[in-house]
Amino acid sequence: MAWISKTDYVLWRECAKNAWLKLHRPEVYYAGELTEFEQAVIDAGIEVEGVARGLFPGGVLVTGSKAEAQEKTMELLDANAMALFQPVFEKDGLLAAIDVLQFDDAAGEYAIHEIKSSTEIDERHLYDLAFQVILLRKNGRKVSRACLVHLNPNYIRQGELAAAKLVPVWLREPCRLPYSWRLKKRGVLCSGATWNSVTRNALDTVIVLRI
Repeated sequence: MAWISKTDYVLWRECAKNAWLKLHRPEVYYAGELTEFEQAVIDAGIEVEGVARGLFPGGVLVTGSKAEAQEKTMELLDANAMALFQPVFEKDGLLAAIDVLQFDDAAGEYAIHEIKSSTEIDERHLYDLAFQVILLRKNGRKVSRACLVHLNPNYIRQGELAAAKLVPVWLREPCRLPYSWRLKKRGVLCSGATWNSVTRNALDTVIVLRI
C-alpha cells in the first residue's frame, strides 16, 4: 500500500511533478547526489532538533523500522508518556513522524511541536502542521495545540548552548491556519479531493515557539 507522508504532501505543494517522481519513480528522484548545501541544511535541521528536544525533559525518542516505531509509539501512548520524539502514526493512506508530541495528562489532550531550523515561519510550515493534526485526529487523539519551534534570529550565544536560555518567548502571536488545502491519498497525486470540511477546525491557532 502506498502511503503519503507529510514530506510528500509538502513536496507536492511545491512541485507536483517532483512528488510524483518521488513516489512512482524513486530511482529517478534519488538519482542525483546531494549537494554540499543540501547536506548542510539536513545536518543543521538534525542539530536544531536535538537542541529543541532539551525543552521537553523526560521525552522518549521512538526509533526502529516503521512497523517497530508504530508499535513503540502505541506502547508509550498507552503508558501516558509525557513527551515523545518522532512517534509514528499512519491512517487512511497518510503517514507522519511527529517531531515532538506532548501529552497533557490532566486535560487528556496532545500538543504537536514541529521543529524548524529556519528563523521565521512560512505557509509551508502551517500545511505541515495541519497534515499532522488531521492524522492524529484520524487516530483518535485529541489535539488541542499545534506549535512551531524555530530559531530566534536575535539570539547571541555566550558560553555553552542551553535550550532553556534559547527560548526568550514561548507564546507568540497566534496565526490562523490556511483553511483551503488539499491532500492526495494513496500515491495517486493527480486529482484528490478538497478537504476544507476536514481542515476548517484542524487548528484553532498555531503557537510559534522560538529557540
